[in-house]
Amino acid sequence: MSISIIVNVFGIFAFSGKDDLIEHYLFGNDVDKIASKIMALQDGEVIEELDILINKLNFYEEISVELDLCGKNIKEIYPHKIRIESPNDLGMYFRKNPDQFYNKLNKSEEEFINLSREVATKITRMRVKETAEGESGKDKLLIQAIETLDNLDKSINLFVERIREWYGLHYPELGPKLQNHQTYLKFAQLKRDEMNESNLKRLFSWDKDVLNEHMIQARGSMGSDLSLEDFRPIKKYATIIQDLFLFRDQLTVYIDQIVSEITPNARVLISPNIIARLISHAGGLMELASKPSSTIQILGAEKALFRSLKSGANPPKHGVIFQDDKINSAKWWLRGKIARLVAAKLTMAIRIDAFGGKYLGDTLKEDLEIQISKIEEKYKDPPKKKKAPQKPLDKKRKRRRKDKGKMSKNDKGKTRKP
Repeated sequence: MSISIIVNVFGIFAFSGKDDLIEHYLFGNDVDKIASKIMALQDGEVIEELDILINKLNFYEEISVELDLCGKNIKEIYPHKIRIESPNDLGMYFRKNPDQFYNKLNKSEEEFINLSREVATKITRMRVKETAEGESGKDKLLIQAIETLDNLDKSINLFVERIREWYGLHYPELGPKLQNHQTYLKFAQLKRDEMNESNLKRLFSWDKDVLNEHMIQARGSMGSDLSLEDFRPIKKYATIIQDLFLFRDQLTVYIDQIVSEITPNARVLISPNIIARLISHAGGLMELASKPSSTIQILGAEKALFRSLKSGANPPKHGVIFQDDKINSAKWWLRGKIARLVAAKLTMAIRIDAFGGKYLGDTLKEDLEIQISKIEEKYKDPPKKKKAPQKPLDKKRKRRRKDKGKMSKNDKGKTRKP
């Protein structure tokens, strides 16, 4: 004899027919507990109540279960009895005719609807929280981190430009000499008359000759003298920018940690910042894993792609992945081919990472390097420039050529009478 197990917000029920309820287990009225049990069943867990119910039905020949994941796990425990059928006939019948179900339990339609709504809302909230806190939510944190890093870079560039102009009024000779921004910011915290040996040694581990050179240059500067009141905001501004540089370094380390955690295979192939930008453009790790390699190759070059579609120009060969050293340091005629190779291997790595595969990063990297070396060997010389195709002659030009051909040798050089 075959029976069917049905699960809903009221509990777990075993039917042998539409009117024959054999065994059941009620969940009670606690919405939190009901939601937790249903989520556990959805995730494939064989909860205690279900295990007890199946043990009570041990003498039946076959048990039909609707839950896919949970059914597979039950089948491992009871391989000869469990049949996974999603949906089964009785489950469909009671979902189409819910009144037939809750009448058997002496429950009203209003109770069933209210409890179902509360449990569904609770499950949704728990799933959202689970996604945000769990590993699958790390990609959302990564998106925010990489976008913050990009915004930070833009802000730092603007701020550095401003501090160089502002402090340059006081010490104009320093700007052209120091290209390193962080070194310049250290100087910007000192007035010219404060640039003595002890202060410079505190900030820099330079040779004595270099320190003396800076002290001499500061004393002979053409810049305007500033009072302490005028210099105070410049010093504060320089300190703030230095803190931004420090935060940028910390954020870069954090991005590397997340990328190494959620995409260990892809991390071996390209830099973590590029992976983070690709995930940001796609909207998430699973979204990126669902895209073909041809899309990943040009991800980030959407404007160039649509411009090519509109104007008929050549489409872009690479997007964000152009920032990778393997592509941007390659010869110009090889960049498209190498970008295609990198995108193909990267797609494989991201899919392995997204769907929980084993670590194959070293193998993928070795294979990529071999294929790149083959391409570099095969295409050593740049391609020959193709001649542009001749434009077809319009009617006026055709007529002119025809008239010119009819002119005799004697007529050449003479103007025709109208």
